Order: sequence, then C-alpha cells, then structure tokens
Amino acid sequence: RVSFRPHTAPVPEEVAPSTKLRPHRLGAAFDAGPGDEGVLLAQGGRFGGYSLHVLGGVVRYTMNFAGLEQTTLAAPAPLEPGTHVAGVELTMLEGIAMRAELLVDGTTVATADIPRTAPFRFALAGEGLCCGYDDGTPVSDDYQSPFAFTGTIHEVVVDVSGSTPMRDLAAEVERAWITQ
Repeated sequence: RVSFRPHTAPVPEEVAPSTKLRPHRLGAAFDAGPGDEGVLLAQGGRFGGYSLHVLGGVVRYTMNFAGLEQTTLAAPAPLEPGTHVAGVELTMLEGIAMRAELLVDGTTVATADIPRTAPFRFALAGEGLCCGYDDGTPVSDDYQSPFAFTGTIHEVVVDVSGSTPMRDLAAEVERAWITQ
C-alpha cells in the first residue's frame, strides 16, 4: 500500500507499485468544486497505462492497452461540490483480462471487463506514475497532458496488499531471451 501526494516528480515504472496482472485498488481523496477537473493518478502514456481522472465533473478510469484499445469507465453523473473519495478496484479474469469496478464515495457507479491489460510494461517512453497530472503523452484520448487536477488532492493510494501477481513463466523466459 503506497500513498502519493499531488504534483511530485513522476515515479519511474521500475519502482512504482506493480499493478500488472494482480488484483489492486486505486483510491483518491480530494476536494472538487464547480469546474474542477484533471488527473488524480496516471501511469504510462499513449502506448499503455491507466488514468483515474475527472473530466467535466465526472469521475473516469481509463485502461489503455498498448495504444491499441482503451477501456473507460465513467460515473453516470457529475460530482457535487465537496470532498470525495473515488477509485477503482481491479480483479483478475482469465489470461490478461481484468474486471474494473469504479467507485465514488463508497458506491459502485460503473463496472466493465477489460479484455487485455499490460502484462509487463505500460510505457515505452519512460512515462512514470504521476499524482495530480499526466506527464508525457496522455493515457486517455479524453484529455491532453498534463491535465493537472484543479481541485485539491489530499491523498491517492495504490493498494496491492494481499495480492500475488500472476506469473507466466514461459513468457518471462521468452522476454529474457529477447531483451538480452
């Protein structure tokens, strides 16, 4: 369980909490007023990653698979002004698929199955994990980087506690041979 504060330097993927092929939760505590929007937490960029963000007052989560497909969950209604907790919980399905559940203030507001998620890396260009903005290229086609959050972020938590990453040993061996 790792806690992040807004507008700090990007955390390189190699040392960021690994959410790939493992159940995990992202949660953000923030204040939003009329017109506030922006990225709460993002990792990766145009060629893969995820973003928890507010756009037009609506909480959204986008998973970008290798720049080939994006799956976006969105709350059905804009946020009321005030303090909120929003996040996403992902659980494993078969292969590299995951089920995402978007939560706003303790209520599930959207659910979707994501057919493909990144098994090894999100970013090809070194884009890191960012709290309060999205560095480099945007994860989602819905916004342009840096899309800094205009409200107040208190904390964003990435929780992989209690989860064991799935391992594909054959793929790891193949990847080792390719990258040598």
